[in-house]
Amino acid sequence: MAVPPRSRRLPRGCLVLLIAAALVAVTCGVLGTVALSTPNLGDPPGGTDHGESEQAIAAGIAAELAGQLLVRAHGVVELSEHDLTVLIHENNPNPTRYRDPQARVRDGLVVVDAHTPVGPFTVDAVARIALSLTSGGDGLPQVSADFRSVQVGGLGLPDFAARALQDRIQHVFDLQNLLSSDNVLRLARGALDCVAVAGDAVRLGFHRPGVAQAPQDCG
Repeated sequence: MAVPPRSRRLPRGCLVLLIAAALVAVTCGVLGTVALSTPNLGDPPGGTDHGESEQAIAAGIAAELAGQLLVRAHGVVELSEHDLTVLIHENNPNPTRYRDPQARVRDGLVVVDAHTPVGPFTVDAVARIALSLTSGGDGLPQVSADFRSVQVGGLGLPDFAARALQDRIQHVFDLQNLLSSDNVLRLARGALDCVAVAGDAVRLGFHRPGVAQAPQDCG
């Protein structure tokens, strides 16, 4: 005997569950594809090559700053994308988790990307960071990082992800290690006037002792 057509129909509740499961599967597939994609960050890090170590970079910009302050009251030095990449490598808080980090300057922000393992996959994690001049625990000027956004591949992450990373990576950008690794910079740190992410570099402005600050010099 033929089964009545009505008995072959799925109950409405089961149909809704199947549709929901299909939507979840499609969504997870799309999100997974986006997360595994490679973000387009443009050209590789470039700019002035002050050296392949933090010590070499410190010596290079110290010599530039000393030369400027000998002939004028204020001086500005720049950390290029290349320099920032070297500093990130040396101060990487977790080299096994953040692999091959690179730094670029894009639209007034420092853009840092690294290869990060997630289960059996490796994704490109990208953080966009603003820099500002604040006061450190010792009362001297300090560069602080403010994470504006974090993404994995092409997938943006919620704000709490940026906040979680900020405390871990702050010390990479406060530049205290850099400014403490050379005698000239160590003396000049108290005269740090400004910091700005401008053009294709991070600019640091200083004043000669006994001269008024010039916070506008960084541009």
